[in-house]
Amino acid sequence: MMLKRTTAIVLLSMLQVPGALAAMYGTPSERDGRIQTVDYNEQDVFNVRVKAGAQTTIKFGQDETIKDVGIGDPEAWSVSVRDNTLFLRPKAEEPDTNVTVQTNKHIYPLYLISTTKQPTYIPV
Repeated sequence: MMLKRTTAIVLLSMLQVPGALAAMYGTPSERDGRIQTVDYNEQDVFNVRVKAGAQTTIKFGQDETIKDVGIGDPEAWSVSVRDNTLFLRPKAEEPDTNVTVQTNKHIYPLYLISTTKQPTYIPV
């Protein structure tokens, strides 16, 4: 398996892996532990903790461009894309769903998990 470091910023979100063996934990930044980085692995699902009323921004690698986004419950989410950045905002209180992001380099399976706790910033 080939690992590749990619960067993404997930504003107001947190990677969470409750009992899942193939999901990624973020590595906290030295300056701000809320900002984290994860290594891409095609066999991992990235679990992202989201909060109602807060936007989540995911920035992928500089050499990547988002080609397509599929979301399990599109009625519960506002989704927009610009270059290598994905913006997500829940419209429902508990909008847990899956998301698949296809870039020119990778396919990223995400799972959005709602929380009432303080979200965290995370680069993926």
